[in-house]
Amino acid sequence: MQDKIKDWPIFLLFLLPIAIISGPFFSDLFIIIIDIWFINKILRDDDLKNEYLKKNKIFLFFLFFNIYIILVSLVSENLLFSLKSSLFYFRFYMFAFAMTFIFNNYKISLRYFFYSISLAIILIIISAQY
Repeated sequence: MQDKIKDWPIFLLFLLPIAIISGPFFSDLFIIIIDIWFINKILRDDDLKNEYLKKNKIFLFFLFFNIYIILVSLVSENLLFSLKSSLFYFRFYMFAFAMTFIFNNYKISLRYFFYSISLAIILIIISAQY
């Protein structure tokens, strides 16, 4: 029961396809909450920290890539405009790693995610017909 309470952001992943239909606010909010949960999980678990921060070369590549685009943004002529688009770019690849982690460690999650995507598509079809 304790694990279910600590892992409640996983359920936001199931609501994400429906949140995408509603607009950018809820979908971005859900992605940020899932990212924060995933970063917290990495920092608290030594095995995950070792797996992602030391061994995973793709994760490290994206981390250094994000640092690079922030540094390039800092030397650009239009600093605020450039930082606005590059500062929080890491949320996209962090979300991809979080989804991979959830699908690998919570086996039932893939089925529920499929159901939520199916429901979102059905809602879009019904709305388009109406």
